[in-house]
Amino acid sequence: KASGQKDAHDDGGPQKSTIVRPWSCSHSLASMAKDSPQRNVPKFASEVFEGLYDTELSLRLDNVVLPETTLSTSSSSRSGSGLRLWSGAHMLKKAQGACEDAYFAGEDALGVADGVGCMVQFASYGVNAAAYATELMLHACQALREGSGSAEEELPPVEERAVAAMVAAEENADAYGASTITVLVLQGRQIGVANLGDSGFMLLRKTPRGMSVVASSPEQQHSWNCPYQLTRLPPKLLSRFQKTLTLDRAVDCERFSADVRPGDLLLLFTDGMRDNLHEQEVLHIVDCVLAPALGELVGLPEHATPPQLIARSLALAAQERSLDPIARVPFVEYSKRYGYQCLGGKQDDITVVAAWVMPEDVCEGSRPAPPVPAAAA
Repeated sequence: KASGQKDAHDDGGPQKSTIVRPWSCSHSLASMAKDSPQRNVPKFASEVFEGLYDTELSLRLDNVVLPETTLSTSSSSRSGSGLRLWSGAHMLKKAQGACEDAYFAGEDALGVADGVGCMVQFASYGVNAAAYATELMLHACQALREGSGSAEEELPPVEERAVAAMVAAEENADAYGASTITVLVLQGRQIGVANLGDSGFMLLRKTPRGMSVVASSPEQQHSWNCPYQLTRLPPKLLSRFQKTLTLDRAVDCERFSADVRPGDLLLLFTDGMRDNLHEQEVLHIVDCVLAPALGELVGLPEHATPPQLIARSLALAAQERSLDPIARVPFVEYSKRYGYQCLGGKQDDITVVAAWVMPEDVCEGSRPAPPVPAAAA
């Protein structure tokens, strides 16, 4: 375990004992920050990997996958089949201006929203993209809470629940602004996702050769750097564009569904991560985390990597790339397809929500509180 990772009972003082591991920690953080021979990605600062495991973890778990018995559970639950999410998040503000991202994270639903920064030019009309994004998360979260008490057979398809939460957010927000939005719902053994714009999600799963992407959402764009977005404008401002303006709606979102298993890792993120981290860079980092299910398998259940540490590492990696003036980030490649020549990272607010899929009876009696939206100050 890296020196930055603490046990739940650690008060910050000296460690009294050394945890015996089934491998030797012969690789340091410095070596982990070098190019990976498997992923072949440029190095990151060692801060990105604080609290994670070194590269020997992926070597020792090479060819290890979860047995089928680990994937079965007979317990019933409010969400239908004994699965829940252990979730955490990390948000980084851009250097200039307000943070306009927001998120919520709970045991059966996740969400992110990215307020559109250019709306600041209409602040004199009462437009506030940060407040709008936060309200979208509040109302999506509330809609899912209100619909979570029904028996599973009475619930609509899981992706439609995600869409319904997005629709409720659109209809109930009072603030003025514009924002992309992604909502994920866990129901039974499936996740459903509704995505509007260039935020998104990934479903990652351990394979014999490391983590791999099982499902993900492409970005929705009208044109270069013009993503689909929910928009609510004050009447006085709306009257200026009434004849030419066509607004996106929640029902324009893309819908996704996928089966999930204990040990799967879910990521939701705003475009601050998408625009600055390639898929192989994401995989390079998550290969250094220990899933709770795999922790049980190798005899280290209490040393699974907390999801908030995963979110922090990915957010810091994205921020590092965003500040690199010569990095060939995904936004550079995306811009080239539209005929724009760009170089270097794209500075932006960065929000990452990470969640492990877990059996519901793990840590029974100490579940997290209902999801509460959060936005940076």
